Amino acid sequence: MNETIEHLCKQLRLAHIAEGFEEIPFTTPDEFVYKLLLKERDGREQA
Repeated sequence: MNETIEHLCKQLRLAHIAEGFEEIPFTTPDEFVYKLLLKERDGREQA
């Protein structure tokens, strides 16, 4: 499953999400998506 998620992230150009999405702590699905998108935004800002 992880290979499929990483492949999709590359196709969608979401490189920062592909790096460590499994390590994001969350309690609700909304919180997970929010933190996932923050991770992508922050990674792009740093790059």
